[in-house]
Amino acid sequence: MIRFRSLGLISLMAVGLMGAAASSVPDAYAAGAAAKGPKPPPLVKEPIRLTPEGLHFGMASNEVVDFYNKVLDQDYVAIYKVTPVGPKMKQVDAALADQKSAFPRSEVTFGALPTGIDNTPLRGEYSYNNNETMMSLTRLGVTRYFFFSSKRLWKVYDAVPLKAESELGATYKDAIAALTKRFNVAGRVLAEDGAAGRNTTEVDWADTSTHVRAIDRSSENILGLVYEEKGTAERMAAYRASHKDNQGAIDPSISAATSAGPANDPNGSAADAYTGKAHAGPPAPAKKK
Repeated sequence: MIRFRSLGLISLMAVGLMGAAASSVPDAYAAGAAAKGPKPPPLVKEPIRLTPEGLHFGMASNEVVDFYNKVLDQDYVAIYKVTPVGPKMKQVDAALADQKSAFPRSEVTFGALPTGIDNTPLRGEYSYNNNETMMSLTRLGVTRYFFFSSKRLWKVYDAVPLKAESELGATYKDAIAALTKRFNVAGRVLAEDGAAGRNTTEVDWADTSTHVRAIDRSSENILGLVYEEKGTAERMAAYRASHKDNQGAIDPSISAATSAGPANDPNGSAADAYTGKAHAGPPAPAKKK
């Protein structure tokens, strides 16, 4: 069974069998980047698990909140041990409470109206008018985004800082080399393709139920590390493809209510049906003398 290493932050990682030589990674990376075709991502030999242990796809959003309340409690154990009773302890209590309450408040609903998330590297990770929501939590230097479909967890996205002292290294190629070594297989390299919903280069792997994507965000010194339930990911991709022209579009009723010009009351004919008389129109502008 593949277990995830914490990276010092209990982040979402996959620990594979130690095999492929790191020296061969650049060649594999270059060859993959040049290759084109619909081949699937390579399969890892062991099942991929989410961390912290106990987190899994299909959890309800309130279950995820409860789960992370316990995780945050554990994060603060070491802090409490070195904090004296008194004002400083109260400050720690407040910090923990704030972090717990901020998590559910971070929820974003991808409904009829566009959101500010469209202007971030997360664009393309969700769709509108499809019962999708997202929450986020920053802990130990990593921001994790939780994606829900009908309030059920189906994807997590970690924005992992790239640093020389980290296990993933300081560059995207360092990270791909590290992940390749852990999975014992070179990933599939996918070039940036807006039509396919990729805003930058990605390298991916999979097991029978989970798809892993390593997203190049080198310009921000970040690796986007995504784990998603394969069946849901495929359904979401099909939905986005069929609604490509309508992503983020304003709901027609909202557009009508906020557009310039005379108000268009959708209930304007209600009194007509009751009285049999037409509503009086807006007063005509006064004529100039």
